[in-house]
Amino acid sequence: SYGFDQISSFLKEECHGGVWGCSDRQGFRFLIENLMNEGFKEPFQITLSTLDLHLPFNMPKDCKLYPYKNNKILHLVHNVDDIFEEFVRNFKKSKYRNNTIIILTADHAMLPGSQYKKLFDDIFEPKYYDKVPLVIYDPTHILPKELDLISSQVDILPSILHLLDINIPNPFE
Repeated sequence: SYGFDQISSFLKEECHGGVWGCSDRQGFRFLIENLMNEGFKEPFQITLSTLDLHLPFNMPKDCKLYPYKNNKILHLVHNVDDIFEEFVRNFKKSKYRNNTIIILTADHAMLPGSQYKKLFDDIFEPKYYDKVPLVIYDPTHILPKELDLISSQVDILPSILHLLDINIPNPFE
């Protein structure tokens, strides 16, 4: 298990994430460097939670700014998009690319605070409850390109267990 102390020590720098510890960029850099240097003993499971886009929306020192509009939320979204793209590029070069499942999801939709509402100039009214993505990259199975169904967070773990061919009774059934 890695926390901000281990990430900070590994990167040899202080965490830039304010109240949350390490910034999203630092968390992904830690992940990228360990993937590229084969720093994780197989099999492994890693959960990386992005936190910069949670209240109080503090911009970390290492935030890559959105170049076309000055809005804190856009800067933070652009920042995590940029470092996630760097992660994907490096992951495709790593030894893990053919045997590792990657799952991208969110714990909730973006909270419609004032900074977020400013982005849309009355195009639509952001809401508290909305759809969130569940993207699964799995090089070991043939999966449908897209599924259009209603599900919730309680469905994620049984789906992962099924992908891993672990078909045992579980508390989600």
